[in-house]
Amino acid sequence: DILEAHDAIDHIEREIQQRTEHRQPLYAKRRYENDEKIKEELTREIDRQTASLRQLRKERALCKRIEQQVPGIQQNLREFEENKSQNQKEVIRHEYQRRNR
Repeated sequence: DILEAHDAIDHIEREIQQRTEHRQPLYAKRRYENDEKIKEELTREIDRQTASLRQLRKERALCKRIEQQVPGIQQNLREFEENKSQNQKEVIRHEYQRRNR
């Protein structure tokens, strides 16, 4: 459903925003930190946050592609159902004609 895809995108975008806001101060802390061990830990945390953000952005892109494809899929499903119904009518008509020969 297109609404579900849109809700998923909204949720992912909020998560991206939160994680970006969490990561930003880490850069400043690392820049002004003198202790190399603490700098390394901050770098590892920034890297974890960046990897997490990268994954969320991939998920968002996937959700957007799905959202764009939903109308076409719905149209294909409607056409399939129409064709199926028409084919069933033809089968019934042919069966009726066969029996009445």
